[in-house]
Amino acid sequence: MTGSLSELGKISVNINGDLPDSELVDRARIAEDSGIRIVWIGETPFFRDPFEVAAVIADATSLIIGFGTVSPLRRKCENIIERFEELLQKFGEKFILALSPGEVREGREGTLETVLSCISIAKEYGVGVLAGCSGRRITERASEIADGILFNYVYPDHIRWVSGFLKRKVFTAAYGPSLLLPSPFFQDLLIACAIVMGSNRGFLKEFGYLEVYSEISSVNLDEMIVLRQGGFDISRHPDSVPLMKHSQFLLDRFSICGSISDIETKIEDLLKLCDHVVLGDPLFRDRKGFETVCRLSESFNN
Repeated sequence: MTGSLSELGKISVNINGDLPDSELVDRARIAEDSGIRIVWIGETPFFRDPFEVAAVIADATSLIIGFGTVSPLRRKCENIIERFEELLQKFGEKFILALSPGEVREGREGTLETVLSCISIAKEYGVGVLAGCSGRRITERASEIADGILFNYVYPDHIRWVSGFLKRKVFTAAYGPSLLLPSPFFQDLLIACAIVMGSNRGFLKEFGYLEVYSEISSVNLDEMIVLRQGGFDISRHPDSVPLMKHSQFLLDRFSICGSISDIETKIEDLLKLCDHVVLGDPLFRDRKGFETVCRLSESFNN
């Protein structure tokens, strides 16, 4: 299965389930028409069930669909496998499943073992099964059994660090917040970067980010997400001050953003360190910017 992962091309995009079906299909078709071969659907409490979103996109396109990522800590592994099996039966083997701890930190033994067990079960279906990784322990353990790894980082130094924990050579992808700037979704990008930054405490210690993160973590990110979904300018919210204060740091270290040439250069740098790059939320929200960035696949994926 790892061999088939190498056929996914060099870049892909993330589409989350908080848009109407018509817009989800619109973005998926833009990606497909641009030559992108796979789209990834995330799972968060604020979005529709990713398996529902996958069915909508699978019914309208020939794209491969990846789940990046689903957590057996948020829902039981049995439920994930049941929903995944339904999609396989209806649409065939056009899916890739990536599993991770999600919001529950991987430092707890039970958390890690639950994810690893679910990876082993999912592999019995003969499709690509990946692990979402942001720290040492899960990268070491998951790389021994998974077909590939989705790294939760898009900064070269971060990728070098986490790659050092791989126990064997597997398919690797850098997956992170992305946006063509300027964009009305800039604040959504900051929120996404802050969420990614807090994925692993060991990582924060390794890079000396604990002091900055202590300020950023004071922000109620769930509240900020809800406000943004309602179209609110969070810069007017007093609790968003740490996000605005550290905005350049967040963008530099945790996103793929800027002009189209900036984005292209960042992708090129990452592809020197991993096999694939996933351009994550909020890029798909900005239709014009999404369409422009998707065109990069013509040079990277051919």
